[in-house]
Parts: sequence; C-alpha cells; structure tokens
Amino acid sequence: VTATSGPNSKPEILHELEVELRHSDYLLMAAAKRGLPEYSVAEQNAFDELVHAFVNNARILCRNANPATAGDGR
Repeated sequence: VTATSGPNSKPEILHELEVELRHSDYLLMAAAKRGLPEYSVAEQNAFDELVHAFVNNARILCRNANPATAGDGR
C-alpha cells in the first residue's frame, strides 16, 4: 500500500496483513472466559495466549520476508 500524508508529501510504502479466522467462535469463547474465577487460570488466559501466538507468528513472517522478492508474487 502506498500512502501520503498530504498533497505535497512523499509517498510512503506501507505493508498490511489481513487475517481470517477459521473458528472465530472459539476465539470469542476464550475471550468471554477472561478474568472469570469459575474457570481455571489456563482457561482464563487462553485468549491472551492465542493472541500472543498470533503476534509472534506475524513477527516471524516479517523477519523472514525477503524485501528483494516483495511484490513479485513469490
């Protein structure tokens, strides 16, 4: 994505990541258990762990991206 902050500003190249969740109901159930004492600590923290894993995976993808092949379909 190319973006500019104004009519006379230099274009800036930005990168976007779109995520589609296959089982969003599981993620919503995990989020609903956050902080509720009737669930185990593991169940209360499941949502945070899922988000943490996702962010780490995104960081790995970014770190391993090859700028020389960006945008050429490889």
